[in-house]
Amino acid sequence: MGMDFMNTPTREELDIEFKSAATTKDATALPNVFPSIATKNEVCQKMTPMSMNMTDLGPVEPTEVPLDLPCLPLATLAQAEEFDVLLLDDTYFKQVVLYLGALGGSDTVDTTRRVMCKLMTNRLAMAFNWAGRPPKRAFRQMRCKDLVINAVRRNPTLPQPVLESDIEPHMKRWLRYASGRNH
Repeated sequence: MGMDFMNTPTREELDIEFKSAATTKDATALPNVFPSIATKNEVCQKMTPMSMNMTDLGPVEPTEVPLDLPCLPLATLAQAEEFDVLLLDDTYFKQVVLYLGALGGSDTVDTTRRVMCKLMTNRLAMAFNWAGRPPKRAFRQMRCKDLVINAVRRNPTLPQPVLESDIEPHMKRWLRYASGRNH
């Protein structure tokens, strides 16, 4: 039972349909968007990576929640791995960046802390370190790392440009001291 690629929508059509479904916030519309494709993951595998220009995302309502957003903060490794796979979909990634980017903060440290706290619990953070030295997992290799960086960059109160090298030390420190915050 093979897929009929002659009737498969183009990347542009998929993008328009995803945006339409996301705008209406109607999760039931997604099966109608891709009747010939079983899952969103199959769609993601077919599409080539889009360039990420976070300045083109436009304004966001802090109450807007992306489709399929898991209950944040993430509490288990299984949830974190599943969420990281979802972030491979660039449209979903952008929606979550907008959502987390609306958290704000007074400076880079505060903004990074707010995003990381919203992303995962302290107990889950204890399972990660930056480099992935055993027995922990490498946070720097996860798509969540890029999510945090882009969400922090969305804070308009920070002096621009905000470099990865400005944000990474705060993520490292937040992960390092997770056990001290876990009560």
